[in-house]
Parts: sequence; structure tokens; C-alpha cells
Amino acid sequence: MAMTFGHHPHNMKLLMKVITFLILPLTIFAKTALWFDYDLAFGKKIRDPDDAYALIHLINHQDKLDIKGLSTVYGNINDLEHQKKWSLKLLKNFNQDHLKVYQGAKSSQELGSYNQAIYQMIKVLKNQKITIIASGRLTNIASLILLRPDLISQIQEIVLLGGKRLEYEVVFGKKRILFPDTNIDGDPEAVRAIMNSYIPITMIPVESMTHLLWSKKHLEFMKEKLKGPYRWVAKKTKIWKSLWRIWPGSKGFIPWDLFLISYFTHREDFTCLKDIPYDFLYLPNRTHSLFRKRNRKPMKYFLVSSPLLESRHRANYCTHIHPEHLEHILKSWRQL
Repeated sequence: MAMTFGHHPHNMKLLMKVITFLILPLTIFAKTALWFDYDLAFGKKIRDPDDAYALIHLINHQDKLDIKGLSTVYGNINDLEHQKKWSLKLLKNFNQDHLKVYQGAKSSQELGSYNQAIYQMIKVLKNQKITIIASGRLTNIASLILLRPDLISQIQEIVLLGGKRLEYEVVFGKKRILFPDTNIDGDPEAVRAIMNSYIPITMIPVESMTHLLWSKKHLEFMKEKLKGPYRWVAKKTKIWKSLWRIWPGSKGFIPWDLFLISYFTHREDFTCLKDIPYDFLYLPNRTHSLFRKRNRKPMKYFLVSSPLLESRHRANYCTHIHPEHLEHILKSWRQL
């Protein structure tokens, strides 16, 4: 005789317990399938090493994050051969040389063109849904969307470094520097393509991280406590910290791209506004004069978010990261 639960309250409670018992382990151990698109300058003496830190954090948390692909894009440096070489070198030193790195766009002029990274993203997206993390220019991601709109539904979310609030601007340090939004400035048409796709977006902007400086104590922890390949990365990073001491005059540097990865591993440290309007608006450009010379525009387009905006576009916007977030990150890195 087949067993049935019927509609008795006791039987229904028992059924719910059985369902919870079967489903809960799947929820707890489910990994986030993601693709990381970045612009690594690690290995160049006077360039930002932040993408190296992002990669280190990513490979330290493969219990939570299922890496479906890594790709390079122009930005910090445009030399994609250097980016691939040093990505592979870093991965090998951290015993992750099974991971492949795919080369993407070399400039914004390649928007809408196929490249190695896009071909591989298409291959992955045909089989499953993924989240895309974009720490550099958005050209690769926008090209994917323009070339294969049929795969848009397979992209669960895009997490990007960029954006600002409409209401006010956040300045950095005693010199009150207003950092530019370089990833947005680098390819405005890519921003528009992503907006028009209506893929869910989370912005992690500069304002959320200006208080988080990777300083001498963090480098010493890497060299003395973690050792191994961490010591190598710390030594390579020392000159970048020294440059920040000269300009903008701080005791450490902001490891910008690291926070795109730690958003997934330490979500409790992030304060974010959920589902608020955003738009791409033409506004006065008050970014610091050192950077303003580069684009020489008194007005430019900004990716702005605000509850006050009237826009069909919605995004999550992170306003603050816990003051002890860097310590939380270091404690999560394991010795190799």
C-alpha cells in the first residue's frame, strides 16, 4: 500500500520537516557561479595591484565561489599579453594553474566585436546562469550583450566597480580629492548597452571604500603570517603603497577591485541600498584636476543612483563597507 500524508496537520508538519531536511543542505552548500572580468596591472612597478588582490581573495574562497572563467580587458594597462602572463604567474604561485585566462577587448573601439573572452562566456552561458563581476572597463560585457541578446536571461547579475550618488560627492583625504569613475568614463557606450539590457546590477562605488587603506600592517601580515606567495605579492606591492604616500598623501592604498569579490564572501560587511533608480546623466565634471586633464571635459556622463531619480532602471548601490573589513579579509586567507 502506498503511504500518503493526507491533510492531517501532524502529517503536514512532518512533510515540511522532510522537505527542509532535503533542501537545506543544497542551500547551505550552493556556490555562486561567476565570471571575473578584470584589468590586471600587477607586475608593473608603478601601476595598481588591486586586481591581484581580488584574484587572491577569489581563489581563497572556492568553497563559496564557483569560478567559471577569468578574462582580461583594457584599463589599468592596455597590454593584454602582460595581463595574461602575470595572471597565470600569480595563479601558478597560488597552486591554481588549472584556471584559464581569456583575453578580451584591447580598447573601446572593439565594442560589439568578438574576442576570446566573449567566445568562452558564450560557451558557459549556453549551459548555465552565471554572475559577472566587472572590475575594469565594461566593453567585454557590453559586447557579449550586443552580440548575443538571446543569452541575457542567463546573466543573473552584473557586479561592477563604479557609480556615484546624485545627492552628494565623496572626497578623499586632506587634499579632498574627488576620484574619477574611470571604468565608466572608459567606455560610456558600453554602460548604455548594459543599462538597456535590464540585467540586475549591483554598484560598488568609490564612496563605499575610501576609508579602507591597505597599509604597512596589512603587508606585514602577508609577509610574516601568511608567507609563501603572499610574501611575493606584498613585496611587489610595496612601491605602490609608497607612491600613495607621495600622492594623495595617505598611509596606504585603496585595493578597489578586491571589494567586488569580498562582496560575495563577506556580504554582512556591506551596507547597500536595494532596488533604487539609476541613470546615466550629463553633469558638471568636478573630478580632481590631475585626472580632469586626462579627459578635459567640464561636463561628462556619470552613472548616478538616487531614490530621487525618476528612471525605469533599478540597481543595488553599496554605500559603506565595515571599517574592519580588511582584517576580516586577511583572516579568511589561508596559508599555502
